[in-house]
Amino acid sequence: MDLEKMKQKYAYTLARVGLNVQKGQTVLVEAAVEGWQFTSIFAEECYKLGAGNVVVHYLDLPNMKVAAHYRKDEDLRHVEGWEYAMHQGYLDGGACYVRLEGVNPQLMEGVSEKESNAIFAHVDTVRNIMRKASREKHCQWLIAMVPTAAWAEYILGKGGPEGERELWELLLKLCYIDESNDVVAAWEEKGRKNAARGQAVDALKLTKLHYTAGNGTDLTVGLTPWSKFGHE
Repeated sequence: MDLEKMKQKYAYTLARVGLNVQKGQTVLVEAAVEGWQFTSIFAEECYKLGAGNVVVHYLDLPNMKVAAHYRKDEDLRHVEGWEYAMHQGYLDGGACYVRLEGVNPQLMEGVSEKESNAIFAHVDTVRNIMRKASREKHCQWLIAMVPTAAWAEYILGKGGPEGERELWELLLKLCYIDESNDVVAAWEEKGRKNAARGQAVDALKLTKLHYTAGNGTDLTVGLTPWSKFGHE
């Protein structure tokens, strides 16, 4: 498998199937610095689909980790006016939004609970700008995984290039992407199958779902008369 070509196909899948980027649309990207190599691949696929602009903001958690040791809690939590304006301006103009998650699960080791709370309070406040736009403006949005060696080592127990490649292969399989398939057709077929399953469940006219497991789980979820699993 040519992994670099498959990364391009994954990027195309995110842009075409996940976001459905429109001609002339701005794509607002939050990209983790840990997965920076993939960001330009994704941006190019957006441009190929006709995006008017791809605006990338890198989430630099390693730098925020350092800052948390030295800055006041309230200063770290504070979101500057230009951060609001920068994102809101694009969203008001019809931008869509994607978050490319390239995680180092052990990054926050050595960070106190107070420092960690301050870091993610800042990050979450910025993300709430996009969440608000998705609710009120119904803009397209997407959160996608970008494999990293650190993430592979945490999940698979295998780091370095070999572990990262194995995690890429797992991700591609989960996303129904192989070297020869038409990913748009594959996802359309998956959508049809899911809709049919949902409609079959709706036909049962269930009033509740009861979940049990050997670990002691005993959960009942009530359903309203308007609860739907399928769609037209």
